[in-house]
Amino acid sequence: TGDAADSSALLVDRSRSPRGPRAADWSQCEWGEQLGAGAFAQVWAVRLPPFGDVAAKVLREDQRGDRAAASDIAREASLVCRLCHPHVLHGLLAHDHPAHGTVLVLPRIACTLAQHFRPPTQRTPCDDWRLARDWPLRRVLLVGLQLASALDYLHEHALAEHHVLHRDLKPDNVGLLGERGPRGVP
Repeated sequence: TGDAADSSALLVDRSRSPRGPRAADWSQCEWGEQLGAGAFAQVWAVRLPPFGDVAAKVLREDQRGDRAAASDIAREASLVCRLCHPHVLHGLLAHDHPAHGTVLVLPRIACTLAQHFRPPTQRTPCDDWRLARDWPLRRVLLVGLQLASALDYLHEHALAEHHVLHRDLKPDNVGLLGERGPRGVP
């Protein structure tokens, strides 16, 4: 109908608020910089009340008229919003936005695993020292165990009616949330 009440309509809400579901206030949404892009979608920095600073995954503009692409991102949003594991990035909500189509709202990650590690040919001795300091063997093993736990959850518990296929599991798609460890990025 296009009225203001429609601007907070949710497809799925997984905000995990102890007070129950929260609707986003899209009239106060501030779109920031582009954080990343793939063949079909882009991820943008967004300030979205009441969630704060989050990431929003939307179809690329050239893909928005493609029904298959629109169906794929809507299905992805629905599935990602159902995930609940400490080391898997979950969707906060999915929204049918009039300008962007399906918007998948996700927590913002601090950085990716790949951003921590430069190729050896581009590293300096200071980089090597920083890596040894920031990534002692204990942390490397802990991150490995957290990733294994996340993969076990996705394969064995998360989506019983779906088969999970990892087409793009790589350091660029493993996000770090501060010191709390990795989160797989959808």
